[in-house]
Amino acid sequence: MDNAQSILSHHSKAGPVDPARLGRVLTQWLMRIFGCWHGEMSRPFTRDQETYRVCMDCGARRRFDPISWEMVGSYYYGVPSARELYRTEQRAQSVGRRAAPLRLAA
Repeated sequence: MDNAQSILSHHSKAGPVDPARLGRVLTQWLMRIFGCWHGEMSRPFTRDQETYRVCMDCGARRRFDPISWEMVGSYYYGVPSARELYRTEQRAQSVGRRAAPLRLAA
């Protein structure tokens, strides 16, 4: 590791390489290449008669069966429904401002 760090710091114009930053950058690239392993999931949420858990790293959702207490189906990314978009717009109008755009999970 010391040899790799010395090579990187030699070729870097910004000076010595911070090992913590290097680890974060490598982790981000590996997640881009291989995808998220969804290792840390949230507690179950129920919204609009749908129960799901959310990956704390990437935001992917997975359906959750509260009877068997297990996750079911494949992972998906939540897309706001027309109802959610309408509610957001209505709340903004009641306050007298424009609605902030919703961010979609990447």
